[in-house]
Amino acid sequence: MSKPTKHAERAHALLSASSAYRWLVCTPSAKLEDEFSEDEEDSIYALEGTYAHELAEVEIGYAADLMKLEDYVARKNELRKSDFYSEEMVEEVAKYEAHVLDVWKEAKKADRFAALLLEDRIDLTTFVPEGFGRNDVVIISGSALRVIDLKFGKGVRVSAEENPQLKLYAIGALEKHGILYDIEEVTLTIHQPRLNSVSNFTLTADDLTTWGEEVVRPTAAIAFEGGGEFVAGDHCHFCKVAPRCRALAEKNLEVAKYDFEEPTLLTDAQLVDIYDRADLFTKWLNKVTGYILKEALAGKSWQGYKLVEGRANRVITNETAVRSKLRGEGYPFDDILNQKLKGLGDLEKLLGKEGFKKLVGPYVIKPEGKPTLVSADDPRPAFNAVDQYKKDFEDEEENI
Repeated sequence: MSKPTKHAERAHALLSASSAYRWLVCTPSAKLEDEFSEDEEDSIYALEGTYAHELAEVEIGYAADLMKLEDYVARKNELRKSDFYSEEMVEEVAKYEAHVLDVWKEAKKADRFAALLLEDRIDLTTFVPEGFGRNDVVIISGSALRVIDLKFGKGVRVSAEENPQLKLYAIGALEKHGILYDIEEVTLTIHQPRLNSVSNFTLTADDLTTWGEEVVRPTAAIAFEGGGEFVAGDHCHFCKVAPRCRALAEKNLEVAKYDFEEPTLLTDAQLVDIYDRADLFTKWLNKVTGYILKEALAGKSWQGYKLVEGRANRVITNETAVRSKLRGEGYPFDDILNQKLKGLGDLEKLLGKEGFKKLVGPYVIKPEGKPTLVSADDPRPAFNAVDQYKKDFEDEEENI
């Protein structure tokens, strides 16, 4: 197994698979974003994700006999030098590794000639101009192709169902390996170890190819030239153009129409309409304010505004020195120190999972979540206030 190009050193296509959810809907956004965006340093989360991918590739590669021992030791020693190397990182990557190896094991049971490929480069130019990418894991067994994607973030669960990024990755793998294998079925998997989430979606190879030819190819051709109409929506969240995008502003400012309507009170339907827009509006507003401040800090002058030093609270620069000074003056610890138990995550790291379960577990509960209004198609069961009050009343009676 040759030494791979590190994730951080890989170029990105104009129409990247990771942003397909946006340019497949808002076709001019990719071209405009490419011209609009400035070079920015990778966020700590992106760097952490990159590191997790590299560690996973090494661990899986060695466990699956795709890497020689000396290469594994050299790469592992290099990875251990990183600030991202930790017990937690190793544990979370191990979950992903175990999942991949389990799938690989089952694939070999079905087909002893099954293939496992890591960081498999794909060419997407048949469907996307200048398109390319890499699949984290590709497993081919008989007539089945499986693409597994590691997402190391812990913010939001991502579904594999009709996921355009994974479908593009899969169509690249299908085109590349379909020459040697008679692939009929494709399964897409997104593994998020820190959320203990594994999402799968299966479709036929024919359906995937049809999607590529009828949806991706014509849309990508328009997007590559910067053509088409701007379309605002949830896909705008990570777009660098969002703070200055007129289409997004117009969509969000549609709520202003209610200022001029009679009667004085809004109807239920109007309130629901505003509620539907609240999340998108709030994110857009934060992007606009963040962009204006960033530009001001860079030297831009905004008419009617000026930069000033914000308010700040007093802070102690050397707590050890202050503690020593006060103790020397005779003040007892209880008067000068606040003691607080560490958080559950820190205690679990300290004690280990079994130790935590034994020593702390009996005192840990997970309170019921605060009622939240979500879309009617959300899979969670509806909250029934009457049933909840009845349960609370019964619990109180038991405690009397």
